[in-house]
Amino acid sequence: MAGMVARFSDRLSTLFTRKPL
Repeated sequence: MAGMVARFSDRLSTLFTRKPL
């Protein structure tokens, strides 16, 4: 479970960094 959460968090972080609100 932790692995999945970490991956999701990383993806969200990348998306936010690439396309900041």
